[in-house]
Amino acid sequence: MKVLPIFLYLFQCLPIFLTKSFFKSTNKLLSSFIWAGKNPRLRTELLERERQKGRLAIPNLMNYYWAANLQKIVNWFQSPDSDWCLTETKFCTSSSLAALITTKLPFSPSQFTSSPVVSSALKIWIQFRQAFNLTDFSIQRPICNNHLFPAAKLAHIFRQWQKQGLVKFSDFYINSTFANYNDLAKKFNLSRHNLFRYFQAWHFIQAQSSEFPQQPVKSGVDAILETALHLKGQISSIYNTIMSLHNVTTENINMEWAEELGIDISSDSWNRALSKLNEISSHARLKLIQLKTLHRTCYSKVKLAKNYSNTNKIYEHCQIADADLSHMFWICCTLGKFWQSGIQFRHSAQS
Repeated sequence: MKVLPIFLYLFQCLPIFLTKSFFKSTNKLLSSFIWAGKNPRLRTELLERERQKGRLAIPNLMNYYWAANLQKIVNWFQSPDSDWCLTETKFCTSSSLAALITTKLPFSPSQFTSSPVVSSALKIWIQFRQAFNLTDFSIQRPICNNHLFPAAKLAHIFRQWQKQGLVKFSDFYINSTFANYNDLAKKFNLSRHNLFRYFQAWHFIQAQSSEFPQQPVKSGVDAILETALHLKGQISSIYNTIMSLHNVTTENINMEWAEELGIDISSDSWNRALSKLNEISSHARLKLIQLKTLHRTCYSKVKLAKNYSNTNKIYEHCQIADADLSHMFWICCTLGKFWQSGIQFRHSAQS
């Protein structure tokens, strides 16, 4: 799509906060173009899925907007010592950028920064997290420069622990369980005289995590923040991660085919059929026809009869059975010669 690079350029220039209503109006324009001004026959979420899953991979502009701006968030988290990150950190008071992006929602960015650029970037980050209900505390949160953990400011020992490798609250976990002090002391070479500071961190995490002492399951926030920083296609990688957070299923379509055909279609068979959509042919129009057929967007007489009482749902070629999709494409006895000739032609072409 030619319009995507234009939007990506604008999204990456400055972190300008855009409301969801902007993308809703844009999606309406795109949908009107795709369906030629007619009512959509297929959910946009299905069209946006990757080609490997039998979709058209139409870009989701809001997800690309998030991905382009979250790229800067990942840099804040993984490369806080870079020059531009240090410049933006100077505008943060009483906390650090890493602490703000891993804090529990809600919070107001204007309370912690005087920079409109940093504030706008944080608003976009909050918007993304709220959209997917990723509001909980993250154990990737730093121990020092953390506005919710004032003990790290009062006791210099946490700074010492940071130099020894105990940087984030996730470092307190060993084998997915909150470690005892003896094990931490062995791993990070900690002094035996700082047990009280360990209990301070223990109490803080216990209050923040409902799964304590077990390590919380990796969330979408963790997946975004762990994106490889220096690999090519970082925005695409973040975009794919965001797309994976959408719970889009086609099981209802699978069940409709199974009911019509009178057979059980396993999930593996259904997923294999979806993946084959873009492999059978390189012809774009043929791909679109196959996608519409498999996703049951074609109008059969049975479907039309539900909306229009004067429509005869009997298939006109055989005058025997209802004209549902299965009967029209495969089951009808009048199609036997057609499919047989097609199979013979394919065999002759391959030989």
